[in-house]
Amino acid sequence: MTDFLAIGKFTKPFGLKGGIKTLSFSGESAHFLKLRKQEIQLRRSNGEILSAVVRLAEMKGDMIVMYFQGYDTPEKVSEIRGCELWVDRRLASPLEEGEFYMADLIGCTLLYEKKAVGQVISFFEAAQIILEIQPAQGKAFYIPFSGIFIGDIDLEQKTIELLDGRLL
Repeated sequence: MTDFLAIGKFTKPFGLKGGIKTLSFSGESAHFLKLRKQEIQLRRSNGEILSAVVRLAEMKGDMIVMYFQGYDTPEKVSEIRGCELWVDRRLASPLEEGEFYMADLIGCTLLYEKKAVGQVISFFEAAQIILEIQPAQGKAFYIPFSGIFIGDIDLEQKTIELLDGRLL
């Protein structure tokens, strides 16, 4: 399991005091409001990682606006536009019974009829979440992350059950 999790992405500056609109990956916002004075990571699409300390996170209507030490103007906060917000796992949205973080699926073995058919190497969201699977040989393929196709998930054993072999 990874110690840091991506919880959101910065979209655009907000106001004149260095605020930035933030998209929550989970759709929840309460955990953002508890980040004050926490050091977090900002990750650029090129892999560069910056550290920042949260001054304030607040709700403005239905959007999350965040403020960081050293980013107190619209011009300065524009520098982090598009960055993902990564936090220590303990600061991420708490999980309910039967929930898990998508990042924890990376590296899981996909099983069909109890036989390994590949390993989860990434995921992305389109109309729904899609898992990218790399078989032992051949090209990667994609599986919709849906109860129709996915059965038991065992994070201790790092396995995911595939219910429908037609996707192979």
